[in-house]
Amino acid sequence: MENKSGEARAGAGHSVKVAIVVLLAIGIGIVIYLKTQEKASDANQAAIAAGSATQPAAGSASGTGLPRLVDLGAGQCIPCKMMAPILERLQKEYRDSLEVVVIDVWKDPDATQSYRIRTIPTQIFFDASGRELYRHEGFLSREEILKKWRELGVDIDHSPKREAEQVQQHAPSNKGPEEGKPAKPDKGQEDAGKTVESAYPGLASGVLTHAKLDNLPEGALLRAGEITISAKELDSKIDEAPAALREQLRKNRFFLLEQIGTEKLLLATAKKDAAEKKKDLSGKTDKEIIQQYLESLVSTIQVTDKEIVDFYEENKSLAGGTPLEQLKDQIKDYLLGQKREQAIREHILTLGKRISVTLSASWVKEQAELAKDNPVDKARATGKPTLVEFGASGCVPCDMMQPILDALRKKYGEKVNIIFVHVGNEQILGARYSIQAIPVQVFFDKDGKEFFRHIGFFPQEEVEKKLTEMGVK
Repeated sequence: MENKSGEARAGAGHSVKVAIVVLLAIGIGIVIYLKTQEKASDANQAAIAAGSATQPAAGSASGTGLPRLVDLGAGQCIPCKMMAPILERLQKEYRDSLEVVVIDVWKDPDATQSYRIRTIPTQIFFDASGRELYRHEGFLSREEILKKWRELGVDIDHSPKREAEQVQQHAPSNKGPEEGKPAKPDKGQEDAGKTVESAYPGLASGVLTHAKLDNLPEGALLRAGEITISAKELDSKIDEAPAALREQLRKNRFFLLEQIGTEKLLLATAKKDAAEKKKDLSGKTDKEIIQQYLESLVSTIQVTDKEIVDFYEENKSLAGGTPLEQLKDQIKDYLLGQKREQAIREHILTLGKRISVTLSASWVKEQAELAKDNPVDKARATGKPTLVEFGASGCVPCDMMQPILDALRKKYGEKVNIIFVHVGNEQILGARYSIQAIPVQVFFDKDGKEFFRHIGFFPQEEVEKKLTEMGVK
């Protein structure tokens, strides 16, 4: 699928249902489609999995006689990484009352079939007899996991280690004074009254695009009605991330703020909508409330037969000879997901227009500079057209693109910046640019504005056509 929008997407990447979808690609696996939105290293996952030497089969009784939580994810999936420290902590605290199993579906692809998963991460709750009680797609916090076990009537709240941890958590802290002090003079005050987009084009492309810049009380980064996000809250999110991601997040604090802000604004909007429509939200988690609201927005979206045929024809060279009829349902599901995600992104963008959001001008000014410290933004600032390939090693269509990129570098020389970004090493940068599939080719004009993007393998002659359209000779 192609997206011909000319708007820059740096700063984008939010998908409320934070997850990475590994789709059945055409025939032999054309593209790995990514959906999004949280933290863990392979070492963490290995440590958790080590708690169970043999992975239990789906639906089988736990060999320990305990209820079981199975998390299916992948090593390079950001929300999966966000889950890992949570799962590791649960395993330690509830070792005597809960079995925690982590399965990497990229290393064990058969698990996607045996557990019938569509999205990673997915968490499945089993009772001690192996009966599935509940499943959740996307990031799930520790508090929500524990709440769900209680709702399911499973008692796991008797771990001495957990009780000791709770005592430690309630011990006096050495943290500094509370936020809310009188604001210091704001060194970004020259931007007061401007929107983020007018002051720093491309920094945001979601809910904060139209946020106003102003002087806020010390420690406050965002205010929208009763919603406030502080520097402490942001820093705590970074501190909870695995070491491998912390440095990326420190350079992309604005991106993280936009993700947190989006969720809070959506929750407030969803609750208001439910109240107006007299919907009962009792017993639902915040994420379930948001999900229900978003699903209501996209419930009428459909995919036509022509769109399915067009997609198949565009990617036929990678179909491995598999006929359309065998792939029709898979393609339809993918296209439907893409159209729904696009509708949600557009809704989130307009949400920032409907709700008055104010950001700390001085803080945004600092973050705008930090956010530029990456190969993509540096290339966009050179005054030359830029082609960025987002991909990964080991991905078949990504590997097929490499000789094309080499040939383009030789042919165009200094006329065009040609950049390759490995999304496995630059997860946050990929999320900022809303990379939901690999490979993705993103074309920027000489002013740094997004001109065109394409998902999947892109033949050299097609790439050169786009470069010509941008004025490259």
